Amino acid sequence: MVKVKKRIIYVSPHTDEDLGHLSSSLQIQNIMSKSVYGLLEKTDFETLVVNSPSKLQDNGVFIRKQQKKGTIRLGYINLFLLREISLSFNLFNCLRKELNKNDIVLGYNFGPTFFLALLFCKKKKVLFGTFFLDPPTIFPGLGRLKNILFKIWNNISKVLSKKINFVITIAPPIIEDFFPNLPSKNKLVFPLCYSHDYLNEINSFRYNETEFNSEDNLSFLFAGNLDYHNDIELLLKVFSQRPNINLILYGGGRLEQKVIEYSKKYDNIKYNGLADYSTLIKAYQSTDILLAPRSIKNDRDKFLSKYGVSSKLSELLLFGKPVITRNIPAIPENIIDYVFKYDSDDDFIKIIYDMNNDFKCYYDQAQANKEKYVRNFSWDNQVNLLEEFLESLKED
Repeated sequence: MVKVKKRIIYVSPHTDEDLGHLSSSLQIQNIMSKSVYGLLEKTDFETLVVNSPSKLQDNGVFIRKQQKKGTIRLGYINLFLLREISLSFNLFNCLRKELNKNDIVLGYNFGPTFFLALLFCKKKKVLFGTFFLDPPTIFPGLGRLKNILFKIWNNISKVLSKKINFVITIAPPIIEDFFPNLPSKNKLVFPLCYSHDYLNEINSFRYNETEFNSEDNLSFLFAGNLDYHNDIELLLKVFSQRPNINLILYGGGRLEQKVIEYSKKYDNIKYNGLADYSTLIKAYQSTDILLAPRSIKNDRDKFLSKYGVSSKLSELLLFGKPVITRNIPAIPENIIDYVFKYDSDDDFIKIIYDMNNDFKCYYDQAQANKEKYVRNFSWDNQVNLLEEFLESLKED
């Protein structure tokens, strides 16, 4: 009897070419996608990737479908709402032509784009699952119309979550709260991994240390969105009261003007604005301690702290410096012991004080944490975990 080969149809939001450059906001998405691409080398699976061209590559209103071996790039109408609607219908038509009963359909997150496709998969009794990493939430400043659309997206996602067959995620609370009725064998909490490409990029940069940190005082670095949910106000308050340690900030956002004001008033607070890729890596390399704070002051902050996994933690660990972050439910289980956590503002102040008094102890521990993380959690090491999970679904 001939063994039928199972095929994964992976619905990705971007192309494989987009995976070459790892930015902070896309790293999780890229690493999860690379794990699927890693299955191309496995004998038990074939892989068909269905995606759309990068928005950076969009040119014109009508984007044509493109197809090559192993990849289908959907066409769509490149106009706001029509983009999602046209992608939804084109994905449905693609699966209608390509799907067979031995396939597994795996999508990155889901929402209205997957609605018709999921209903079709259910009708054909084909397994449909998701890398569910970004629960939709309401962001301030988007305007009334976009917030209404986010609410619609959220409600559709809730409906779809009850119809999928399996889920893969990084934040454990997502499993517990969004998919309580799925059998445990159909749920996988995937480790937050890193990419060898990104590690090699870090190691390829060299810097002049005096360019960033010429003082004897310890330096703490935050790079990212200067917004309330990143506890920027706490950073400014704490460091403005401690002139013997330096706070370096990169980024932009709603609190940028406040950061500028503090940097002018306090000599130990330095704001360097937005930075290019190489400048930021050099800054990470030359700074003593790296910060990834999170606020839990309001409902939106609490939502993000529970479900919003930050790829930044995986990036920061690769520098071998102490990484400070708030102890929140969204911290992936595989790195929770590799970062230095605080539960309250007072805890944060205590960690700063302790590191300032005995930096070498914390630095040595951070170096050991980096070695363990690099050894155990590269994305290619995790391909086997993903394969075993999908194999177990195939056998049902």
